[in-house]
Amino acid sequence: MKQILFCTIWIFIVFSSCNNYINNNTSTSGIEISELIKQANDFYQKSNYEKAVMLYDRIIAIDTTIGEVYYNRGYCNSQIDEYKKSVDDYLMAIKHGYKTKDAIFNLGFAYSLLENDTLALKYFLKTLELEPKQPDATLRVIEIKLKFAMIELYMKMGYSHEEACRKVKSDGH
Repeated sequence: MKQILFCTIWIFIVFSSCNNYINNNTSTSGIEISELIKQANDFYQKSNYEKAVMLYDRIIAIDTTIGEVYYNRGYCNSQIDEYKKSVDDYLMAIKHGYKTKDAIFNLGFAYSLLENDTLALKYFLKTLELEPKQPDATLRVIEIKLKFAMIELYMKMGYSHEEACRKVKSDGH
């Protein structure tokens, strides 16, 4: 009987210790998250994008539902030429309903930098659906459509699609 009581107490102590360890090392209060966000945003404002990204990563590891963090990390990633990561972050910001119009425009811009004009055009057109007089999106749509028209023209002149794309790119479009 003493052995059962001893085992029960021992299991309780071990379980309590493990539970305390887990709580102390994995949970973060709202105050701690808001402090991390403040620090990350300070680095963001000071154009220290690498440090901001590191803090935004920590925040997302704790809470995956904060659209602002994805949006800001997306901007930081674009500033350090991590355009694919930027795309992923803007998609998450949209999923969480944070600055949807801006995130959609930024997706178009990121896809342009990734040289994916088809997706860039899709998101710039989506921007214009949401905000018809957005001048930057209008300009980007015109530029991409002009680029597509030039590729088509070169192809009519006998260039392959690949050659036409190279020619347009070398012409600075």
